[in-house]
Amino acid sequence: MSKITEAIQTLSSLEELALEKSPIHRLHPGVKIIITFTYLIAVLSFNRYNLTGLIGLFFYPALIIPLAGIPFSAIIKRVIIALPFSLFAGISNLIFERTTASYILGLPITYGVISFSTLMLKTLLCVSAVLILAATTGTFDLFGQLRRFKIPKVLVLTIMMTYRYIFLLLLEVANMTKAYHMRAPNEKGIRMKDMGSFVGQLLLRCFDRSERIYVAMESRGFHGEYSGMALTKLDSYSLLMGLLFIFTILLLRFCFLPQFIGAIFIH
Repeated sequence: MSKITEAIQTLSSLEELALEKSPIHRLHPGVKIIITFTYLIAVLSFNRYNLTGLIGLFFYPALIIPLAGIPFSAIIKRVIIALPFSLFAGISNLIFERTTASYILGLPITYGVISFSTLMLKTLLCVSAVLILAATTGTFDLFGQLRRFKIPKVLVLTIMMTYRYIFLLLLEVANMTKAYHMRAPNEKGIRMKDMGSFVGQLLLRCFDRSERIYVAMESRGFHGEYSGMALTKLDSYSLLMGLLFIFTILLLRFCFLPQFIGAIFIH
């Protein structure tokens, strides 16, 4: 039960952070999306063995997080959730790529270690960038700009409604779990023999809730577009900051300063 409550609080905390006022929050949502997209492309464009090249791109989360007033712990807790997926995906690199690539302080470093470290670092940087975007941009602003970028309406609405109503799903799970434990107070969790009926009832309750939500949306004038998706105008501050961030990202992507620094310690 506490884990479900913690999951709800984790999701809602990003919404609360997006309401803050900071130089980063003031940026136009479209500019923030373009900056984030540019940053993701820059991170992913490095090859699997270019670990030192990624070091320079640490500037983005290291600079944006304090400027936006986002607690580092809020980003780190969510990044940790994504790291195990990359961990399992990169373990094979350690096993099959055993050729020595270089030495650090006399210790041999294999290509598998480098490619594994690069994968983990890419995951860290990419997830951090997406979380920063979510923590500094309101939901309606974010999805409204996606529609302005001509992203298909069906795709945008599907992602938005999934995100918005995942809270209701978690609340349904919390209520059903509470009712289950009231009938079986000695059980620490849901028994496997009851899991099938539990999931089935959850599915039925979700179907029923979704129908009632859709009827309520139609009664309020919903016909495929959210009227709350107001588009803000691009201002000179956002344009200037956007160009500055994009230029810096591209500069760090194509300059060789991080590789030069890495060459001092790796030979």
